[in-house]
Amino acid sequence: MSNERMTLETDALALGIKQVKELAQERQATGSDGLLVIADDGKYGTHHFLGPLRSVAPVAVVARLRCDRVLYGSPPAYSGWADRTSMATASLLRTKRLGA
Repeated sequence: MSNERMTLETDALALGIKQVKELAQERQATGSDGLLVIADDGKYGTHHFLGPLRSVAPVAVVARLRCDRVLYGSPPAYSGWADRTSMATASLLRTKRLGA
């Protein structure tokens, strides 16, 4: 296992990715089987860290998300009239609350 220390010039994400890949390779070389589970904090829970680890098997990453993190998904398909009605109703309610 790598114990390489970070310097001021070291990129933390690149070093973390390198260490996880090296650990997975060492486990495969020694014949260890089973899932390698890596726990990371919110700083590393980004696509820059998780993306390169997709190809490393068998590795699972458990990441903690920051409390202000927003997860985006695909928007729902437009269903027509009902969506327009709900937007108009919401606009009307907002107007009434503002006293207009």
